[in-house]
Amino acid sequence: MALFEVTENDKRIYEEELRDFLPDKILDVHTHVWPSLVPRTRI
Repeated sequence: MALFEVTENDKRIYEEELRDFLPDKILDVHTHVWPSLVPRTRI
């Protein structure tokens, strides 16, 4: 299930501009940090 609709324009851009540049498999590992949840420290 996709998180968003993939349009014909998306497919065209992938084929014409990204396919040869991107690896076959992509692993995305990241985090989100919200400043209000991070304790402030004085330097």
